[in-house]
Amino acid sequence: MRLLIKPIFFCAMLCIIGLPVQAGGRTAPSTTPPTTELNHYRIQGTAQGTTYDIHYYSMVAAIDKGQIDSLLEIIDLSMSLYRPGSLIRQFNQETTLEIEMDEHFQKVIEKSFEINRWSGGIFDITVAPLVSLWGFGVTEVSDKPTEDQIREALVMVGMEKLSVQDSRLKKCCPGIQIDLNGIAQGYTVDFIAAYLEDYGIFNYLVELGGELRVSGKKSVDQPFRIGVERPDQSSPYVISLPNGALTSSGRIPLGSRISHHIDPRTGYPFAESAWQATVFARDAMTADALDNVLIVMDEEEANKLLVNFPNVEFLITFREEGGKLRDVMSSGFRQMLQ
Repeated sequence: MRLLIKPIFFCAMLCIIGLPVQAGGRTAPSTTPPTTELNHYRIQGTAQGTTYDIHYYSMVAAIDKGQIDSLLEIIDLSMSLYRPGSLIRQFNQETTLEIEMDEHFQKVIEKSFEINRWSGGIFDITVAPLVSLWGFGVTEVSDKPTEDQIREALVMVGMEKLSVQDSRLKKCCPGIQIDLNGIAQGYTVDFIAAYLEDYGIFNYLVELGGELRVSGKKSVDQPFRIGVERPDQSSPYVISLPNGALTSSGRIPLGSRISHHIDPRTGYPFAESAWQATVFARDAMTADALDNVLIVMDEEEANKLLVNFPNVEFLITFREEGGKLRDVMSSGFRQMLQ
């Protein structure tokens, strides 16, 4: 996404605790029930400007790295701003008014409209022109944008300027561009998780750029344990993760005067008090989008927002006057703490 930028620096906000390694190649898929002790397999690599780390448990090595890299290639060809010829780059061309979406693009666009409505416009994938102006886009900039530049860019911002008809995404006028970096990575994690389940694998952990999704357990009596790193470098929270996804968004560096979270309604960085937001949800795409919304909300707004999202839990770290950090968490998140 880059409504609210999630830079590579934050990949280490979530860490996997206590996983052994056993490598293996591709054989027949596993149909062993989750209650049976299974072998542990691991696949690692790089994608989307970051790294991925997949752990799965099976009687045999059902998935290999080549298959995972092929899945990631599919997503890049659909939604990568850095991939020449991708669908999103085709849509962002000045002369393009509409494109035919693939199934992945469609699902991400549908969820983007949902989160945009629930967030009151905070989450907005058309913020791409503003992101570029502030230097968080594909091309780096050396100077802050002027008021005139921001005013000009705001004309092209707003999801009401997009429409969907069947499988086609349309924009009302040339110049409108979208950025899916704040939600597409979560979708990618879900896509890989679904692929594993298609092969009969229901005990796994999929991590991409710090976004996590798990299913089942590491063994019959051992759940997945995840460390949530703290902005002040104090001891991380350790949680026992049930089936679902965990993602985080935060500010860099601690103490930075300019937030990399751009308000699509004003064109300026949010004057936020939160330093980090970690979200648990049933799927990584929802968690990915919501952590970028919660990072710019106060405690009351966060609680109101999540009334509309059942099965979502959160941990938000606020910075108080004097620099002291204060953690606020939902009751469900607290129950996951070890």
